[in-house]
Amino acid sequence: PTLSDRGYARAMLGGLLGDVGRKKFGFAREEFDAPSPGYYEGQFRFFYRAGDGTLIYTTTGDKYVGQFQDDVFHGHGTRVWADKSKYEGQWVRGKKHGQGSYVDEMQLKYVGQWEGGVRHGKGDQEFANGERYIGQWVKGQPHGKGEYRFGDGSLYKGLWRHGRYDGEGVLKHADG
Repeated sequence: PTLSDRGYARAMLGGLLGDVGRKKFGFAREEFDAPSPGYYEGQFRFFYRAGDGTLIYTTTGDKYVGQFQDDVFHGHGTRVWADKSKYEGQWVRGKKHGQGSYVDEMQLKYVGQWEGGVRHGKGDQEFANGERYIGQWVKGQPHGKGEYRFGDGSLYKGLWRHGRYDGEGVLKHADG
């Protein structure tokens, strides 16, 4: 069964699987034990999380504030994980999808497009060593036209394939 099927089953069983507070329509607070103990406060539609809400896992501290559809993140929202990494942007069926920004626990930052939970489309990635890639991404890797700024000031502009420069491009060294 899908997540939505399980959500509906829990609601129909009156919470026998750990849910307290699901409503057919409107705002409510739901407490749950799986996948990790926590609670949801927000809107429901036909016993599903739908509309605006806040989901908090009390054991890990993970938190999501944003829109839901059929019990999953869908629309605009912000998720913060226990390690303090954060994604703010668009979600589709529980995955990062569309425009968004992600900052990891070391404050490394990606701003750009996502598809199915991975970097895909145009994006800007800042790395820990001060280097930066701006350009096209495919399935989580630089692919297509892009530029890479090295820590020493050098710059490569050109084509990328599967995370490596490949094809036509120009490398300008920092010293000229």
